[in-house]
Amino acid sequence: MTNEKNGKGAFVFRIKKYRKRSVKLALEKNRIYAGWSETNLTDQKLKFSDFKEIIQKSYNYKPEETNRISQNAGNIWRIIREINIGDYVIVPDSANFYVCEVTGHVIYDKEALDYDGSHQREVKWLNNKQPIPRNRAPAKLQLRMKAHHTCVRASEFISDIDEILKDPDATFDDVLERKLIQVTHKELISGKMNDWDLERLVKKIIDKLTNTDSKIIPRKIDKGADIITTVSIADIGEYTLAVQVKHHDQSNDFTKNNVVDQLIDGMDAESAIIGWVVTTGKFADDILEYKTSKEEEKGLNIELIDGKRLAEIIIRNGISILD
Repeated sequence: MTNEKNGKGAFVFRIKKYRKRSVKLALEKNRIYAGWSETNLTDQKLKFSDFKEIIQKSYNYKPEETNRISQNAGNIWRIIREINIGDYVIVPDSANFYVCEVTGHVIYDKEALDYDGSHQREVKWLNNKQPIPRNRAPAKLQLRMKAHHTCVRASEFISDIDEILKDPDATFDDVLERKLIQVTHKELISGKMNDWDLERLVKKIIDKLTNTDSKIIPRKIDKGADIITTVSIADIGEYTLAVQVKHHDQSNDFTKNNVVDQLIDGMDAESAIIGWVVTTGKFADDILEYKTSKEEEKGLNIELIDGKRLAEIIIRNGISILD
C-alpha cells in the first residue's frame, strides 16, 4: 500500500531477537531480517494461497489454525511483495524506533538459516542510524508500533515520518507550535485579512510588545510610515518607531527594495531612527543587503519581518496579543 500523494509507502516492521538476529545486526549490516526461513518464498509466481499452504506445511500448523496461518502468511507477503524500493520502514526497539528506506529487492540468504533471517531487504538507515524516542511520534503512529504483527502497513503516516526526520528531537509542543505558525501564516495571506486589517493587527502587536499606544497614519497624510509610536529603551531614552506594512495575498509574493525607501521617507518625516518593514509575504533576495547599505548610509536601524516571522510572533506571544 502506498501513499497516493507521492507514491511512497511505509510499514512498521518488528525485528524479533533470535540468536544473532536483532536490531543491532540490522543496523550493522544495513538489512532488515524476516523469519519464515524454512522455505524460499521469493518466487514471484507464488500466490497468497501458496504462501499459506507453504507456511502451514513448513511449520506443521494444523489445518484448522487458519487465523495463525493467514497472519503469518500476511506478514511475510507484505515483506516480500508489498514493500517497495524507496518505502519507509519503521523498526520499533524498546522505547525507541529507527527509520530506514528500502534500497533493494528481497533476497533469500541460506547462510542466515541458523538465526531465521533468510528473507532480507537491503536498507539505508536514516537519522544517522540514531534511535528516536517513541514519544516523538504522533499517538496513532505510536499505537501502530505496538501492533503484535511482524509487519503492518503505515502509509497514512508518511507526512508524519517526514516531519519526524526533519527534527527528530522535536517535542509535541514544538510540532504543535510549528503547525500553528503555518496555519496562522496561511490565514494572514489568504484569509479575511486585507491591507487595513493588517495595519490594525500590526498596531495591536506593537502596542502589546512595546506597551505603547501606537498611531495608524491616515492614507491621505501617509509619508511612508503606516504606523508610528514612541518607545522607551531602558535608561537610554525615547525613540520613534516607524512601521511600513505590506499585505500580500499570495505566499510567493515578494516585498521588494522600494519598500525600504518608502520606510526611510516615513522615518525622515517622523524623525525616527528605528523602523520596521512588516509583510505577509517574503522579502526579495537582495533586500537584506540593500537595507544594510541604507542603514549604514543614514545611521538607521531597520528590522525586516516577513509573513512567517509575523505568524511566529503571534503564536509565541499567545493569541491574546491580538485582543
